[in-house]
Amino acid sequence: MNNRVSFRRCAVLCALALTAWVVGAPAAQAEAIPYAVGSSLARGKQSFQTELDFQSAGLLTVNAWDFGSSDVVFEPLESLSFSVTGSGGVLGSLSGTGSLSLDIEINSPGLYMLNLFAKPSAQYGVGVLSWNVFFTPTVTQVPLPAGVWLLIAGAAWATGLQRKRASILRAGIARLLPRDRGLALAH
Repeated sequence: MNNRVSFRRCAVLCALALTAWVVGAPAAQAEAIPYAVGSSLARGKQSFQTELDFQSAGLLTVNAWDFGSSDVVFEPLESLSFSVTGSGGVLGSLSGTGSLSLDIEINSPGLYMLNLFAKPSAQYGVGVLSWNVFFTPTVTQVPLPAGVWLLIAGAAWATGLQRKRASILRAGIARLLPRDRGLALAH
């Protein structure tokens, strides 16, 4: 009898602990995936295009920078700009000098284009442009799997079944051994 009570308590505690662990588990975090990296020598006004094909929604981070400096062979670019376009038009654009960075929310999977434009300084007519693109897929909250609920229900069912089997067994033994005779066989 004591073993049955211990088993039931253990089963109930395990089911509660499993439920608390699953419900309190932190949400999954998506990692930024390097999607495109490039570098190019810009001679005269130049534009570059990179095709981006995303399989899910997420956050697109575009970085572009000028490698030129007055201390090195290449002069800084006169202007640097980029834009991200999709089937619905321009999703975001940025222009300036030096280092540029832009985050764009991609709401649906599909084909997008990264357009870069560099204009070197008039003095040498040559500059160096680099860029990288990172994509962080959107992670949706996943509900508690049905398997966990089935496991909890199965544990409760098994506990109830164990109780029923024990009561049937006790009733069967009680019928076999009449109470008024006691242990008369022990002469």
